Amino acid sequence: MRLRHILALPLMLLVAACGPKLEELSPANLNVYPVKQVAAKEHATIQGSFEDTSVLIWKSSRATYVGAIDGQIETSAVDASIPIAPGPHAVLIGYWVGAKQIPVPVRLDAEAGKKYIVVEEDGPTTMDNLLDSQKANYLSIVDQATGEAVVPKISDMQSEASSYYVEPTEDDSATIRGSKKTNVDVYRAYVVTVDGKYVKPLPGSFMSAPHPDYEAALRLAPGLHAIGVGFGVNMNQSGAFAYLLDVKPSAHYVVRFDHGVQRIGDQKWWTYTLWLEDEKTGAVVIPKTDLPLQKLPF
Repeated sequence: MRLRHILALPLMLLVAACGPKLEELSPANLNVYPVKQVAAKEHATIQGSFEDTSVLIWKSSRATYVGAIDGQIETSAVDASIPIAPGPHAVLIGYWVGAKQIPVPVRLDAEAGKKYIVVEEDGPTTMDNLLDSQKANYLSIVDQATGEAVVPKISDMQSEASSYYVEPTEDDSATIRGSKKTNVDVYRAYVVTVDGKYVKPLPGSFMSAPHPDYEAALRLAPGLHAIGVGFGVNMNQSGAFAYLLDVKPSAHYVVRFDHGVQRIGDQKWWTYTLWLEDEKTGAVVIPKTDLPLQKLPF
């Protein structure tokens, strides 16, 4: 089975050279999505897509993928039909640009018997994005039978979203926030989307682009929510993940993380470990998952 990277922008790390031997490393807890355990009757399916766009001697392709479902890593082939139960799901979808993956967390309310596919659409090319090499592209999930978008187009750039998450104001609202660790660099994990809506970023300045308010406490209404988590170093988002969280009234949640070198098979990998805690009690609400970022060469 091919292990799909959750990484969007590889972390530049060469720490394994002076680190522990392979056999001394702890094995990564990948928490893989249990495809075979989804009931065969009345389920829906979701899949990515692959298109060969080569012209003459210029080799190229376009592909979309499903990277995670409800906090579990999805490792099926791009065009494999992945069974999902009817109901709400937090789904990490994305597309490839060369060897780089661009992930976006969304919410899918699946219906029994439906077949869904992840679709990518290039955004318009303008003089502005030609000059700064930044262009927003869009992802959606469509019903294969009708072509209808069941998850509307969402930009792959938080600053280019058409609308943003609106926080509830009720007294029983819960909160969720990110966390950070500072060494030489600043490592972070933070909420980037709620139910497929980006959290509004802080405005940019002459010195920096628009960026998330990394540790802001976001209000959530009680009930099931698809929580998209971003993580990375300094001002860079290195990857994303998607959780389905059953929010309790007046609860306070925090996204925790760790990072380091772990063993996957007979290879060393740099991993990010994510989990959710109750901020007041420290109780683990969603268990740890190790996300493989980069295979290390030694």
